[in-house]
Order: sequence, then structure tokens, then C-alpha cells
Amino acid sequence: MVRRVFTLQDLGQAGTWLLMQQANGIPDPRGRSSFMAGRTALLMFAEDGLADRLCVTAAVRQMGGQVVYVSQGRWLEDMRRFPIELSPIYDYYVDCAYIMGLSIRSAQEKEKYLSRIPTINISSLEASPAHAIANLACMLRFSGRLEGVRVAWMGAPNGTLYSLMQAAAYFPFSLRMALPDTSRLDRNLFDALIRDGARLEVVEQAVEAVSGADYVCVGCGEGLTTAQLSQWQMDGSLLEHAPGAYVMITSRNIAETLPVLPQILEGPRSLVLLQSENLLRVHKRMLHWVFEENGED
Repeated sequence: MVRRVFTLQDLGQAGTWLLMQQANGIPDPRGRSSFMAGRTALLMFAEDGLADRLCVTAAVRQMGGQVVYVSQGRWLEDMRRFPIELSPIYDYYVDCAYIMGLSIRSAQEKEKYLSRIPTINISSLEASPAHAIANLACMLRFSGRLEGVRVAWMGAPNGTLYSLMQAAAYFPFSLRMALPDTSRLDRNLFDALIRDGARLEVVEQAVEAVSGADYVCVGCGEGLTTAQLSQWQMDGSLLEHAPGAYVMITSRNIAETLPVLPQILEGPRSLVLLQSENLLRVHKRMLHWVFEENGED
């Protein structure tokens, strides 16, 4: 059976925990191996994402593999109109694929994309499993556990938020969210995860979310005016409500992130570099997982 990772549900609780621990267990994120030797990965990017492209390319190349990159273009329309017809053709040339910016909302849609080879969803509006695991690995490293950890989210909903929400149904941490526009939250998913035991809460202001948090995830400021952004910026006065909190950037593009003071980004409480290191680790371990291997890099 072909393994694919579109959401954390594809990994399950055990798989998510395994990748989290393995990511922390790799001493050198840029270590090299021959695991992907003779294998080619197709990068199908329906949206721009330089950081994600660099990370995935580095992961595959450092493991001895090759990558083929396609950006926005006519192939998107081809895939929408003829997914069943084109999938076997694409599958013939490559050994695995990464998709980014493609909808994975329904099982039907997921089945369309490269159904015969291992496929990993880097990021979509519905889920960003690798990003979420990289962030959870940061928490596990600094807190030593997830039980009782308090996570704050400030910013618009995105795939990383939804994957963290899913993880909250697997692991005993709490997630308090301040969203500029609460109508954009997937309420069906929110309610379903609450029923599954996830400790999720939506609040109105960023200060409410951040108060007492151990980790603050700063996301996208989409939908906010220039005047409103000043009320949602990550500065010293906001961090006073969580003096021991670590800060993580969870917007895919730094330019779209809610304002964060440079001294915070460059300070000892910023986990931005560790997030990047962990993401590289996670992608390497995820390649082992989709190819049903569990050896060491």
C-alpha cells in the first residue's frame, strides 16, 4: 500500500510522535546519507514558497536523491481537468512527490494526486503536517514533554494551525487562539476535535491568547488593516504577559507575518532557526516513513 501524508491523520498519533522524537534525535540536520540514491522527487508547487522549496530540496539532495521542480503554470489546469489520466504518466517518471498549495479537502481530491507513489503535502490551507511536527519538536526539546504545555496562536488560520489543532487531539497540550477573523476558522473541524478531547479555545484579543503561554505561534496578519496591525504586533509589552514564552513564526512567508520586533526575532526566546532545522529533520524522517523504512539517516 502506498503511503502518503496529507494530514497528521495519515500518520496517526503513533506516527506523529515517532517523527517528532526522531527529528529531535538527529544531531546534524544537514547530515548526508544514501537513502534516496536512485530516487527522484517531484515538487509540484501551486503556490510560491522559496523556504519550503529550499528545505525539501535540501532534504532530498542530502539523502542522495534528485528533485524535479514545477511551479505555477498550465500543469495545474491539466491536473484539474485530467487528474486520473495524467497521474499514471507522472508516476512513471518519479518515485515520490511533494505537493504545495493544492486542495486536500476531500478524500476524492487527495486520490487524484499521484496515487501510485508516496506523496507528501508540504502545505495547504487545510494542513501543514511537517511544519506542525517541527514546531511540536521544538516544544518537546525545551519543555521535555507536551503534557500541560500551553500554546498560543495569534494570526489568521492556516494549514499549520489546523495541524496543531489535530495534534492537540493526540497529545495533552492546550491551544488558545486569537484570530483576526473568527469566521474563517473551520468550525466543523474545531467542534470535531473538541469532541475528540482536544484542548482548544478561541479568544478575541492577542493578549488573551498569549497570557501565561509557554509558546507563542505568530501567524499571518491577513485581513487586518495597517491600524489594526499595531494592536496585533509581537512586542515587549505583549510578551510581558508570557515572560517565559518562546516565539515561533508560523506564517509561510515572513513578509505576511504579523509584525514581530527584530530584537524578539533575534533574541534568546526566538525559535525560528530551530524551526528550520527541525523542518529539515522532519522531512528526512518523513521520507523514511513514506517509503516504509525506519533506519537511521
